[in-house]
Amino acid sequence: AGDVTSNSSTVTTLEGAPTGIAPPVVSNVQSRGVSVAWSAPSRPNGIITYYQVNRDGVLIHNLSGNGTLSTMDGNLTPFSVYSYSITACTSRLCATGNETRVTTAED
Repeated sequence: AGDVTSNSSTVTTLEGAPTGIAPPVVSNVQSRGVSVAWSAPSRPNGIITYYQVNRDGVLIHNLSGNGTLSTMDGNLTPFSVYSYSITACTSRLCATGNETRVTTAED
């Protein structure tokens, strides 16, 4: 028996969909606007290229993934219920986290 040496190989897999996307934190709730903040996915499975902020399942903001983790949402109706979720995207795939529900203040 003798020593065997083999060459090593490096393999890079394709980026996947992010996982571990927490529901957003909705704060500064006013009658016609709110602040929406979120954290980066716990398992990005690649580089996050952009985030989408969704209100009631509809895209309202598209934001670069370079550190922007909050936004404002305005023109809301007083004393109404809204649901917010965050979609995180790599260069190949996107995934959406759970929703946060909030009721705007009365006028």
